[in-house]
Amino acid sequence: LHIEVYLRTLITGRRDVLFISPQTSTAVLNNNFAVFYKYFPFGELLNWHYVLWPILWGTNHWIIYLANSVTKRSMIIDPANSSSSNEHVRALNLLNQALIHLSAPAKKIEFIVRPLVNPTPRQMNDSDCGLFICQYAMDFLTDDEPVFHVPDSQRLRNDISKMVNDVLVLR
Repeated sequence: LHIEVYLRTLITGRRDVLFISPQTSTAVLNNNFAVFYKYFPFGELLNWHYVLWPILWGTNHWIIYLANSVTKRSMIIDPANSSSSNEHVRALNLLNQALIHLSAPAKKIEFIVRPLVNPTPRQMNDSDCGLFICQYAMDFLTDDEPVFHVPDSQRLRNDISKMVNDVLVLR
């Protein structure tokens, strides 16, 4: 929940970013379309340039799907692994197809799978995957050929805690 709140806050006011909740990626990967249709942001499909789609991989590991409709690039980045597994490739293809299918015919998109120009930093422990996907998202939104950075873990943890507390206070 904290990661989702932080990413949603990060893109507040940005109409060019389509944020898709983690529940929908889990639903697509598990063929659970009732959950998918409940959480997918259908009303926001027309204007996106970027897609941020966090994925809870397994029970406690965050990875992220990122897509750019202008450069036609999509990717899944796993903070713990430098290479894509067969499961990651399968997930990338499923999520690409879901976006292509749901955006048509109003928005014709296609994705070209190509490797990243710059290496993606990796987490060195078992607890920073959420921070890494937040940093990947921030970097992805700044450039069409993003350079991904190692997050300042302490600063990002403080930012996330503050945002979550602010959201809870507003309730």
